[in-house]
Amino acid sequence: MVALKNQQIEVFLNNPDQSVKAILIYGSDRGLILERSKITLSKYTNDPNDPFLVSKLDDRTIQDRPESLADELLSINFNNSRKVVYLNIDNPLPAKLIKDIFEISYDSILIISTNELKPVSPLRKAFEKNTHAVTIPCYLNAEFKISQIIDKKLIQYNNRITKEAKDLLTGLLGNDHQGTLNEIDKLCTLVGENNEINITDIKKTIYDSSQSNIDELIDIIFEKKIKHINNLYNKSLENNINAIQVLISAQRHASKLLHILNIINIEKKSVSQAISEYKPVIFFQRRDSIIKQINKWSQNSIMKTIKILSETEEDSRNFPTLSDIVIERGLMKISTLKNK
Repeated sequence: MVALKNQQIEVFLNNPDQSVKAILIYGSDRGLILERSKITLSKYTNDPNDPFLVSKLDDRTIQDRPESLADELLSINFNNSRKVVYLNIDNPLPAKLIKDIFEISYDSILIISTNELKPVSPLRKAFEKNTHAVTIPCYLNAEFKISQIIDKKLIQYNNRITKEAKDLLTGLLGNDHQGTLNEIDKLCTLVGENNEINITDIKKTIYDSSQSNIDELIDIIFEKKIKHINNLYNKSLENNINAIQVLISAQRHASKLLHILNIINIEKKSVSQAISEYKPVIFFQRRDSIIKQINKWSQNSIMKTIKILSETEEDSRNFPTLSDIVIERGLMKISTLKNK
């Protein structure tokens, strides 16, 4: 079965198809993976922590006892209810175990949660080809999805939000699903119930010093102020800002610049018009810098940048102990690109 799309995922999670025997939950948004894994588990068992109802396996289990996956899938509950096998892994699953998932006969339901899987991944390909399997991708929130999350959360607190504040909030959120929920909860708690949220509220709660430091670094990179990157990057790490956080911000910013350049070139708008019309709204303190950046980049060079940042992300995941160095080199590389 092919990967479920957004609306299909919600439908499946609300009412899972009982003919499905294996579910693969994967992607780059760890918060969303965790949330959807919990929801899926709750649909097949009343108590996810009951070891008689749910067998939980991980990388260590698979490494020490590879046969444990097949053993658990074939085991039967004493009350004859459908057993759940939950496999939470970060490492690739051996080919023999992937084969077992779809060749042995079992009544259990298998739920696998893992990290990003490329289309050529043997595990992902096997799930997408099988008619009794479902794949649920979990990726960074798109802007429209973030807007929906904001609306739902505001209803819970009976709060309202101004258009300008919502545009700014949408632009600041979205790196991680659970993180997005936590930030909106924090905002609503500080503002209080039955109130209207404005830009000042967001600047006090969401747009904190760490975000300001990241924005400053990103602007330095895309203004191509190469001499300042190393110093500001190291200061960010010293302030407990994760290098991956900086990389993700750079990827989002590159996409933003590409969108603005498309508005300028396709709709024949001026730089200031394109920036003013861009949604979500660009924080006013950054507008002058972004005008400078637009004049230093072309659509072609931004496309190259997006490719380099994607390769940098992959390298940082392959060499986690060197990720800080790998990411800094990637950021330096894009800042030295010629505008062609």
